[in-house]
Amino acid sequence: MSLEQLAELALRLRRNWSSEGYGQWPSGDLARSWSSLGRLGNPQNLTIAIGDAFRPNDIVTASEGMDVLFHCANVPYHEMVNKLIPLGESVMEAAERLSLKVVVIDGIYPYGRRQMARATEEHLKQPHTRKGKIRLAYEKMLFGDRWSRAKVMIVRLPDYFGPTANEASYLGSTLEAIAAGKMALLMVGGN
Repeated sequence: MSLEQLAELALRLRRNWSSEGYGQWPSGDLARSWSSLGRLGNPQNLTIAIGDAFRPNDIVTASEGMDVLFHCANVPYHEMVNKLIPLGESVMEAAERLSLKVVVIDGIYPYGRRQMARATEEHLKQPHTRKGKIRLAYEKMLFGDRWSRAKVMIVRLPDYFGPTANEASYLGSTLEAIAAGKMALLMVGGN
């Protein structure tokens, strides 16, 4: 999910929470630059902070007074081997200092190939790709013994999720063309 998609999703969630009566809860966003947060505008009860998610002190400063930290930051695929775990350690160090609950947004790569007719929480994690293996190591770090005060939960979402997901996937444009009664392209892999 791109930063732009994440900002749009966060804005929609906040609007929904406000309409449900949760708008009085303070929340905050940390981004690398003001331009990254421009689409959020200036919603009530939202504190915007500029910082670096690789620096725990920046996260601590932006998260003081919060109860839950939603960790949605990610690294580019080609930097994952060297940067994913350090990013997670930075977030967890900040959460540990503040005794925060941490909700980590991640994908399904650690599970590997399907091993059950219907995937459940009991599905074994046996990744077969480099990304899956890195993501599994990341998960083990998140739930490691070194974090005694921070409590972690992982929310698993597909790669293409959010309000602009159709723009990022082949299937989205295929379904839009079908719905419009136009010729559609469907890419499939063979065995």
